[in-house]
Amino acid sequence: MGEAQPATPKPTAIIWHGYGGYADGWLYRSILWDIVDLGYDVWVGNSRGGEYTKHNTLDPITDAKEYWDFSWAEMGLYDIPAVIDYIKALTKVEKVWYIGYSQGTT
Repeated sequence: MGEAQPATPKPTAIIWHGYGGYADGWLYRSILWDIVDLGYDVWVGNSRGGEYTKHNTLDPITDAKEYWDFSWAEMGLYDIPAVIDYIKALTKVEKVWYIGYSQGTT
């Protein structure tokens, strides 16, 4: 018997929500499921300061000044690329398609 070949990874996409939204909002939108039906491995991202994001050391109430000291530009420069790098490392894909809406286009 020959050696098993590694599975070819699916094309991968990430969808990022807009201002005031969260990743779970995409679960109710057809675009996410349309992309899944096309055979993509779809990820959804959350921006800083959202209901589902947590800081390792800062509390949004007791450390409010430091916790909320970031901009949309920083999300675009640091947060979103870090998530894309994480997805690439985990899935072993070379390219991740990105779909952003409103704030998610930073």
